[in-house]
Amino acid sequence: MTWRIKYSQLLIGLSTVLLAMGVACSSTTEGDEPTPLPTATALSPAVAPTLPPTAAPPPTSTSLPVPTSTTAPSPTAVPTATSTAIPAPTPTATPSPTPTPIPVPTVDPRYGLIVTSDPSRAFEVFGATTYIDYSTNVTNIPDGTQKVLYLNSVNPVPIQIIQSTAAKAPGSVWYVLGEPNSHGTLVEDVLVGLHDTYAAIKDADPTALITSPSILNYSFNCINCGGYAYGATWITDFFFDYRDLFGEEPPIDIWAIDVFPIVWPGGNLSGPDAFPTVRDDIVVSQVREFREWVDSRESTRGDPIWITEFGLHWGFPDWEFGVEGCGSQPSPIGDYLTDEVQDYLERAYTWFETNSEPLNIAKWFTFSSYRDITRCQGDSGNGLSFLDSSGTSGNLTDIGTFYNNWIRGIR
Repeated sequence: MTWRIKYSQLLIGLSTVLLAMGVACSSTTEGDEPTPLPTATALSPAVAPTLPPTAAPPPTSTSLPVPTSTTAPSPTAVPTATSTAIPAPTPTATPSPTPTPIPVPTVDPRYGLIVTSDPSRAFEVFGATTYIDYSTNVTNIPDGTQKVLYLNSVNPVPIQIIQSTAAKAPGSVWYVLGEPNSHGTLVEDVLVGLHDTYAAIKDADPTALITSPSILNYSFNCINCGGYAYGATWITDFFFDYRDLFGEEPPIDIWAIDVFPIVWPGGNLSGPDAFPTVRDDIVVSQVREFREWVDSRESTRGDPIWITEFGLHWGFPDWEFGVEGCGSQPSPIGDYLTDEVQDYLERAYTWFETNSEPLNIAKWFTFSSYRDITRCQGDSGNGLSFLDSSGTSGNLTDIGTFYNNWIRGIR
C-alpha cells in the first residue's frame, strides 16, 4: 500500500513541472528577445502530505479448512477364523465286492428219477426233476418238481382215488401198470380195467396225459434166467385187442418201456456176460426197436417215448447164495465196480441224449435214488444207488456224484 501512495505523489509533481514549461514556451515570439525568465524562486519541493499509513490489516489468511481426516472406515473385521474342527474322515469301509453268484447249472429236464427214498432229500440233492415213486400221493411234492402218478392196479378201477387226485394235481401224467409182461399179467385180464381207468382219468381231468403200460424190454428177454413174456408180444396184443374190443385205439399219449440188460453170468464170470450187467448195446437195441413199433402205425407215429425205468441189476464182481435172511436171492461179493457202472451210464445217457430228438425219446428215469445194494434184494436189484441212506441225511455215493454232475451238464 505504501508504494502506491509514493508513486501517486511522484506523478503529481511531474505533472506540475511539465505544465510550467508548457506556459513559458507558448509566450515567446520570433525576434523578440526572450524575456528573461524571472529567477525562479526555488520552491520548496512539494511535500506530499504524509498520510498516516493506514495500517494494512494483516492479510486474512484464508484459513484453509483443516482437512477433516476422513475416518477411514474400519476394515470390516475379518472374523477370526474359527478353526472348525474338521472331523477325521470316517474311513468308509471298502465294501468287499459281492461275489457274483455262480449259477447252479440247470438240471436237464429229460432226466427223471425213480425215488425210493425221502423225496425232499432226493430233490435237495438232485434238483428239480420229474420223478416216479409208485404212488398217487400228491401231498408232499417238492416245489419245482413233477410227480408222475402211478396206478399199479385197474381191477377194480380206483375211481375215488382218480377223482380226488386229479382235482389236486390237474395236468399230471398218469402211469398205469408197470411191467405187466414180467409179472405174468395177461392182456385179457386187464383190458376192460384199463379202458375204464382211462375213461375215469379223462373225465376227471381232460388235461391229464396217460402212458401205456410199461413193458420190460421189447424183443430181448434175459440170459441165464427163467424168462418172462416178451414185451413186444404183450404191447402188440394190448393195442389190437383194445381196438377190437372197444372199436377205438387206446387213448395213449406216451408209450412206456423199461430197459435193463438182464444178463446173468451163469458159471462164466470172465466172458462177455460177466458182471457187472452193463450191456448198453442191449439197452440201445430195445429202445430203437420199440420206436420202430410205435412208428409202424400212422395213428401213433411220432408219439413220445418215455423210458420209465433204466439201470442195471448187478454192480459187483461176484455173488453168492445161501446168505442168512436172503432165501434164494443172491448176495454181492467184492467191492462195487464204480468205474464200470459209470462208463455204462455214460454210454447209455449219451445215446439217449443224441437220439432224444430224432427218436422222440422225451424222458428217461434211472432206477433208483436209494437201495441197500450191499445186501440181497428181492428182485436181484443190486445195480446202483445214488444215496447211501433213505432218510433226510442221505449223502451222495460215488455213482450218485457222477449222476448229479451229469444231469447238469458237468462232464
